[in-house]
Amino acid sequence: MGAPCGSTARRRQAQREAALRTQIAADLHDDVGTLLSQISLQSSLLQEGVADADGQRRQLGQISEASRSAVRQLNDVVWSLDAHNDTLPQLLDRLRDYAYEVLAPSGLHIKFEVPETLPTTHLSLALRRNLYLIYKETLHNVLKHAAGASWLRVRLSLESSPSRLLLEINNEVVPVLAAHPTAVPYQRRSGHGLRNITQRAVAVGGTAECGPQADGSFRVRVQFPL
Repeated sequence: MGAPCGSTARRRQAQREAALRTQIAADLHDDVGTLLSQISLQSSLLQEGVADADGQRRQLGQISEASRSAVRQLNDVVWSLDAHNDTLPQLLDRLRDYAYEVLAPSGLHIKFEVPETLPTTHLSLALRRNLYLIYKETLHNVLKHAAGASWLRVRLSLESSPSRLLLEINNEVVPVLAAHPTAVPYQRRSGHGLRNITQRAVAVGGTAECGPQADGSFRVRVQFPL
């Protein structure tokens, strides 16, 4: 009786991963397709030569930004689908690479707190993808709304009873506010991003706590069963 049950579980897991890959392909088509349409439109306007020099510079800037966004999204999809990236060390490498890529130009310092040795625990495609998207959403919130931030702290840890993965991200804003009283702390503009974070955590059996803190910082804490 054990073998058929195991076979059924593997078949269901394969079906779930196939459905997720289909969803990723659809998202890629929508997101990158939109960016490519923007690039095509701005390129056509440049060829027509209607805009003055300042307008052309703005159009070139928009083309450049759309191109970078498209490349980032393509890289994200390739990374998420590559089976070689299904362990915690590989996930940590990706989190670090993305943080330095998007935060360094803003002047934010990044501090990672992780165990000295991470086990090569297997992470499902769904868990890996949702955790990474939560991470990206959080960094986007910090960049957009936490004008007084000077440091971003990322803590990745494991708990054994029960077995679960914890990710905590918060910006440390107090030192900047003390030095610059006019600096603006986190200002919540919309709840869509926070709802997305919670929904993505719940989708893989996890939980999320996120939002502005009393000291003006912004924190996200998510945990996932392993």
